[in-house]
Amino acid sequence: MLYEAERHEPLTSLAWDEARARGSIRAIAADMERVLGAGDGWPPHPLDDEKATAPHHSLYLGASGALWALWHLEREGAVELAFDPCAHIARVPANYLATPDTEEVVPSYFLGEAGVLLIVWRMTRDAMLADRLHDAIARNIANPTNEALWAAPGTMVAAWHMLQWTGEARWRDLYRANVEHVWSLWQPSEHAPCMLWTQDLYGRIVQLLGAGHGFAGNAYGLLIGAGEIGSARLA
Repeated sequence: MLYEAERHEPLTSLAWDEARARGSIRAIAADMERVLGAGDGWPPHPLDDEKATAPHHSLYLGASGALWALWHLEREGAVELAFDPCAHIARVPANYLATPDTEEVVPSYFLGEAGVLLIVWRMTRDAMLADRLHDAIARNIANPTNEALWAAPGTMVAAWHMLQWTGEARWRDLYRANVEHVWSLWQPSEHAPCMLWTQDLYGRIVQLLGAGHGFAGNAYGLLIGAGEIGSARLA
């Protein structure tokens, strides 16, 4: 089996209903607003970490991801919010530095500073944050975990987004520097008849395939910038 049925909602016979779907989106957004309240952090879920109590701020686990989702939904006309996500998001970088999700400040895209700064820049267009984001991405190129949550395959996605949004040459140069690094570490595997990346992750040396920590996540960072990597490498 590809999944454990008891851990999933069973399929229903209900026909597709756009009004029901939109109502569900509005209900989820209203609950998110309630949970965020007057604070700027997103509470940890007990299924993620039953011991965690401090609010999270990252793109993956925290307030920046939650606020971006609400901001995006409102811009798409899917919800009407009672508060301004931009007013909240402006405080998130300082809160992340004070209480980082992973107990230390890291430049990671999903779990660290780069992801936070990308979201805040997207919502506020603060030029100073762009410079900090550029520095975080550059510092993370040599991260030995070699996967998307922590290392260059993730932060290079932030560089690509900034290139699309600004057209500035410095983001193209930064994205290409990440490409060269990630490409150089794609090697023939000793365990499978193909090329894989090797991850140095949580004290283990492994070769993973998934989107979070493995091949799929690394390949995604290359494929989104297909026009930047050349036809031979794309093939």
